[in-house]
Amino acid sequence: MDVGRWEKAVDAYLLPALGDGWRAVEGRLVRGPVGWTAQTAQPVPPLRPRPNFQVEVIVWLLAVPGADGHTCSRRLEGVFPEPDSLAGYEPVMADIRDVVLRQGIPFLDRYGDVEGLLAHRLEWEAQDAERGLTDPDVRAAEELAYLHVIRGDWDAALSAAALAEEAGELNRSRPHPIPWEDAIVERVRAVIALGPDGAREALARNAATTAAALSLP
Repeated sequence: MDVGRWEKAVDAYLLPALGDGWRAVEGRLVRGPVGWTAQTAQPVPPLRPRPNFQVEVIVWLLAVPGADGHTCSRRLEGVFPEPDSLAGYEPVMADIRDVVLRQGIPFLDRYGDVEGLLAHRLEWEAQDAERGLTDPDVRAAEELAYLHVIRGDWDAALSAAALAEEAGELNRSRPHPIPWEDAIVERVRAVIALGPDGAREALARNAATTAAALSLP
């Protein structure tokens, strides 16, 4: 994708169409304030190497370090052609505006804050249980632990941290353990060791660092 052309098209066509509350940062659309969470929309190239793309909306839990991981997102309907000129983007951006308003904003409204992210995580857990998937997921456990720390529910945070430990034990029992899973367990362990107030302060620092890594204002 020609990122420069996309960014110019966002400024020229999409931001004015979406209205107040949106801004563009390095080709990523950001909605609303950035705090513990951030709401974004951005292009996603399809798997096949064609000049097409899709659009994904994401809710980031910024307390989780790093700019590459997220667990709450929705890829919106439609595959959009990548125009070869700025003017060619005008009808494409009109279609993107429609799908963002129809699908993206309701998703962000539902899951875009701390309580919404918690609801999303619990919904996924319920779906996994229905499918018989009972092994703990270390990414999910980390997110749950941090959400509960932020919310001030220390007992729930400890329960989620215990799930992270369980996921770590499961990982280490495999013939080829995944190093980054152990790193997440260590990260959760270090946060919990700080106690309720210290943990929340550490997560606030994480959130500021992750927001900076994502270039979020």
